[in-house]
Amino acid sequence: MKKSMVAGVIGVLAASGIYLGGVYFSGQQASQYMETAMEKAQTAVQGQGFIHNEPQLGFFSSHYRITYTLASTSDEFAELLGTREVPFDVLVKHRFLGADSVVTLAEGELASKLKSVQANHAVAPISIESSQRFSPFSQQMSVDAVINTDKFVVKDDDSGDEATIGAVTLDYSQDGRDFTLDFVMQDSGIVGEDGQLAVQGISGTESGVLDHEDPFQALMAESLEALFNVKSIDLKTQEGDFAVNDLTLLVSQQPESDRMLTRVVYSAGSIDATKEEQTFSFNDANFGISFNLDTSATRGLVEQLNQLNPEDQEAMMQQMDALVGAADQLTLKGIQAQVEDLSVHQGELKAEANAALELAPFKVSDVMMMPTAAIQYLTLDATAQFPAAMVNQLDYNPKHIERMVDMGFLQKTPEGDYRAELKINKGEATLNGQPMPM
Repeated sequence: MKKSMVAGVIGVLAASGIYLGGVYFSGQQASQYMETAMEKAQTAVQGQGFIHNEPQLGFFSSHYRITYTLASTSDEFAELLGTREVPFDVLVKHRFLGADSVVTLAEGELASKLKSVQANHAVAPISIESSQRFSPFSQQMSVDAVINTDKFVVKDDDSGDEATIGAVTLDYSQDGRDFTLDFVMQDSGIVGEDGQLAVQGISGTESGVLDHEDPFQALMAESLEALFNVKSIDLKTQEGDFAVNDLTLLVSQQPESDRMLTRVVYSAGSIDATKEEQTFSFNDANFGISFNLDTSATRGLVEQLNQLNPEDQEAMMQQMDALVGAADQLTLKGIQAQVEDLSVHQGELKAEANAALELAPFKVSDVMMMPTAAIQYLTLDATAQFPAAMVNQLDYNPKHIERMVDMGFLQKTPEGDYRAELKINKGEATLNGQPMPM
């Protein structure tokens, strides 16, 4: 046999050995990943249900039957689902240093119920397709997943009311601690004898960095940016109509030294309400609020919240003590909050408010014994202002506003608008500069 042929055979065998070794490694990693996932999932749902896993492990592929059984505390949810047991089938195909998996709802009462109301019987009601890549060198895992749910149409035979839950597509990717998430939900709504609700254009995107490389050990995001949109919400009833357009939610969380800065902003392009012959229209409505918290103390509080188990009453008492202790650690590091922009327009008119709040270090356990003592730790500076013309357009009795001015709750500006200022410092409060009893 020629040396080149021998070398070629050896090369093929070596490559095959490396490939099969990689497949074996990925199979082992997938099995370990699944075991860890089940342990973490059980911890997450403790007190709410129980998870049972039946694995059938193979060299090139593995199958898992995962059954989630609702606890006795979830009777109402079990009644809604029509069953206490929710089984899933997980098929994992091992490949070189990676695995592909498909998760579907297994046959059972819930699957039958969903199929009876889903729009497209040619697809699974719920499915998750994912691809995992394992690195034997960095011991890191990368995941790309797509979650799909079909459109569901539920009709009440007695009333004739019909609810539509739009199909959802969610894409998730994770590489080490970095993750991204994008989702889109099709139009949804309710049509009934008393009125109808239509929700259109639901979408969102999120990206960030987890606080741990292992997603099952991560408690929260170290940093994130998220944007959620709803094109329109339209409610029509016999009493009147209500519509919101271009609704958005912006969330930003960034670390700064040992603190965590979180900013949340709600906004709406327009808000319209009609009742009888009255119509109220607003535009460019905003509400922004930010928080400044200690990072390690926040993480400790989240960790304690995840460990709560309502099913075990004896353990629950100890867990509540630990939870209060974690809350103490958070408040002892000080809390700051700020309402950055609370405003709404009516044409060219604008009503607005803002506030800055700071809590000096204190113990939650002390305040629980005497709630009124919390005011001693609070510093607040809040102002609000709105034009008189906006009040007139709202068809509000101006005498009521003037009475509030006379009582000192509001002040009238030289331009004829209205404003109010509330300050709290070391247990003393002033409203528009006048002492206010607490």
